[in-house]
Order: sequence, then C-alpha cells, then structure tokens
Amino acid sequence: MQIGPPVEIYERPIDLWAARLTGAASLLSVTVERRQGSRSTVAVAGVSLDVAVDAPGDVIGPGTSHGDGRRSSSQDGHGGALSAGRTALVRPGWLRFGGPLTGTVLGAWYRGPHTDYRLDTATGEVALAEAGPPRFAAGEEICWSLDRLWFLPEVASEASAASDSDAP
Repeated sequence: MQIGPPVEIYERPIDLWAARLTGAASLLSVTVERRQGSRSTVAVAGVSLDVAVDAPGDVIGPGTSHGDGRRSSSQDGHGGALSAGRTALVRPGWLRFGGPLTGTVLGAWYRGPHTDYRLDTATGEVALAEAGPPRFAAGEEICWSLDRLWFLPEVASEASAASDSDAP
C-alpha cells in the first residue's frame, strides 16, 4: 500500500497496481544507455531519447536494486548504469506528438480540455493525452516521443502486464 500526497502517488507510484489505480499508464520496454543526474538517454524501439527519469531508491540501473543504494550493474563511465532492458511506466501526459518514434492512431477520445489517444507503436499500445480537440483520427500514421518515464521497482515481475487506459 502507498500512502502519500496524490501528486506523489500519481507521479511516483510504488507498484503497477497503484499506478493504474490513479490513472492511465502504459508500459514501455527501454534500455538505459546513459544516466546523468535526473536525465537519461534511453533507447525506445531502437531510438535514443533524452528523457527525465525518476526511479524509487536506486533502481534506474539494470536488474538488481539493493535497498542500501548499491546496484549490480556495469557502469557507462558517466556515473550511470547501463541497462540491457527495463520496463518503464509512462503517463499519457508524458508523451507528445512529434519526434523520432512512429505509430498508428487506434482511437481518439475528445474530453473537452484535452483529447486521449491510443497508439499502436513498435513498443506496443500506449496512451497519449494532448490539450485541445483531436488533431488525428484512427488509422493515421503519426510521430511521437516522450519527455519523462518512471521505473517501478516491481514492474519487471509483472510478466502479464499490459497497457491500461481510461479510454474506452
């Protein structure tokens, strides 16, 4: 169970259950190529992106996270751990249209102040929210990117986990 301010629970959930309880979330397979402070270069579908990365404790590196801050990993020479592959949580507002990644719009739902989109991408289905009325319709090819991601400490054990969305 996670107890804390709503912003903390939404932006930094302790597990996949808390993440989905507080809103739409998608899971992406990423490789951490380099870490520098709160920013990292990650590969998503073979494309390198510079993103803000948050992680509870010290789990940003690959595989093993130790409660005392130690990490079992190789280092990239810049103070960050190289990762062979991690699963990251992204919220719809952390993605944006435009960028080096491609996908197809599966659906668009106008919500008044914003539009929720469901995208089919090389990393699976993801949810994206954008302010304003719909700019894209189902079937359109689009480009997208992400600005931020969050590593859940237990998401790697969620083998059957799939994207979840508030969109119908």
